[in-house]
Amino acid sequence: MENVITMKYRKTEELNQRAIKVLESNQILQKYTQLRKGGKQFINKAIRINQDGKPFTVSDFSEIKKSMRKKYVFQLKHAGLIETMAVSGYAYYRVVGFRLSNFWEKVTKNPMGVTIEDKTLQEEIFEILGEYFEDLDSPALHNIRLHFHDDFIYEVIKRKFEKEKPYNIEFNESNKSFSIIPTIFGIDDFEAKIILTRTKLVQIIIKNTFKPVVVDETGLIELVLFLGEIRYFLCKYSRDIPQVLEWLFVRADFGRDCKKPLNKLFPTMQFKHISGALLRVYSKKWKDGSRRLRVEKIISPNKSMKNFITDVLDEPRLD
Repeated sequence: MENVITMKYRKTEELNQRAIKVLESNQILQKYTQLRKGGKQFINKAIRINQDGKPFTVSDFSEIKKSMRKKYVFQLKHAGLIETMAVSGYAYYRVVGFRLSNFWEKVTKNPMGVTIEDKTLQEEIFEILGEYFEDLDSPALHNIRLHFHDDFIYEVIKRKFEKEKPYNIEFNESNKSFSIIPTIFGIDDFEAKIILTRTKLVQIIIKNTFKPVVVDETGLIELVLFLGEIRYFLCKYSRDIPQVLEWLFVRADFGRDCKKPLNKLFPTMQFKHISGALLRVYSKKWKDGSRRLRVEKIISPNKSMKNFITDVLDEPRLD
């Protein structure tokens, strides 16, 4: 069925009269008529999606090469023919002047994050959130950043880079920093980057969006073990690398994923919690192609890894 629909859109050369009137009333019909054949086919499909009350994304155009999809979107936005509705993994668009469902019309007021002031919209949002957040994964951490200082490693890496130009070390000319991708095996879905600065600050960035660290004893031990592998890698260049539990835990995204797959479009939203914390809700695309809602906030403990673990295990919670 999906292929039939795709071919239907691709073969569409003419707009229906309702669409023509919308373009005309928004004074963009002439711009439309000046488009080349490919641009017209693209926007015709976009309009038909919009006429069903939904925004479109570049993923709706799988029949077109990815580079061309982005080119069409850029050109049509520049021409004033389409506008961004919201951003949540994908950007959601509509052709100017086409009215979508009530939910998406209200989202348009703040495309980068909905401010919930309208009571009807608030009810719709909480109905959706209630449906998907009935069953949540455990609170977990991702996008983790830690810092420590070392007196020697910057100069050691600088000499190594100048002599060997290894593939896993990059030099940033603007701030004279080095970025290293350590070679660590056996721990899937954990990626690390090490940044060395002239001020002797060492930054550790952990990217683990597909495998958030569950905030319990098992999850935090796994994190410490991974950090231990990073320390082992660094110890080849300096004997004074502090123990992992002494590293400063600077920040992380702290949140929960819903277990139920998302079967509808959902924009990125921000909520201000009663505590003052800013919570972000967005649609997260997983490796298997499914999407799930994720609610998260940024935390900035600025305490040692040891103290962070002690404190967070005492009462782990999102709020």
